[in-house]
Amino acid sequence: MHKCTLGDLSVIVYAYNTVNIGSIVRVLAVHPNQIEIQSRTDDVLWTCQSAHPMTYASGNEMKQAKIGPVPDSYMKPIRGESLGMDIALGVVIEQIRQEQHDDVAASVECYL
Repeated sequence: MHKCTLGDLSVIVYAYNTVNIGSIVRVLAVHPNQIEIQSRTDDVLWTCQSAHPMTYASGNEMKQAKIGPVPDSYMKPIRGESLGMDIALGVVIEQIRQEQHDDVAASVECYL
């Protein structure tokens, strides 16, 4: 089973060329050459597009391209609801902590 689907935004979480880790890509299609880059035999290669060039090893040379193959297992999809909910909860929790900190600071000042 694949983690990514067509049209997904994904973050690269593993890469042979570690400079690619953290890149955000859009999954465009199943890559036409499933053996273009080395990956697990049960993995699928996706053709992905990045805003910044990704680095690929081609023989003894390195090349850069904004569109290229990325193994499914190297990516984590970014899907709106859960990511948005995580961010929203983080903001709310941080606001509550700040309010509690401010309340404690105000209480301490009353006693000084």
